[in-house]
Amino acid sequence: MKDRFKFRVWDGEKMHYPYNVSFYDNDTWIAFGLNVNPVTGYGSEFEITHSNKGKLMACTGLKDRNGDLIWEGDVLRTPVKDNWEKINYVSYEVFFHDNDSCDRHIGWQMNRTHFYGSICGTRIFPNFTPKSVAAMEVIGNIYENPDSLT
Repeated sequence: MKDRFKFRVWDGEKMHYPYNVSFYDNDTWIAFGLNVNPVTGYGSEFEITHSNKGKLMACTGLKDRNGDLIWEGDVLRTPVKDNWEKINYVSYEVFFHDNDSCDRHIGWQMNRTHFYGSICGTRIFPNFTPKSVAAMEVIGNIYENPDSLT
């Protein structure tokens, strides 16, 4: 559970992982961090705010079958078992539902569904539970990999 309150920020070009996020009134926030160059080891500071159109995403605290953290905006799919499933599968976008449509489900969801290949639908929509996502894998996110949704 130590990963429960982590955030990441998409600035329109690059994903950042801030070491501090400060929240103010309503949706106003500012994220601070350090981007480290893996070759030189030197870092450059960044500051991203809500006002400069940064997209703040929270960590769900859960991990996929490969042990990778699952974040808001990630795209999950069921694991590939054979060659047919490499091109025919269903994926789910992770998002936080805040009851904006008077629905009874509040919290992490993954029912924004995308169908690929010859699969025309599914009757089973898994819940966003530790057991169900532990059998899935992250294949990208909606910002860095928008083609994972087409």
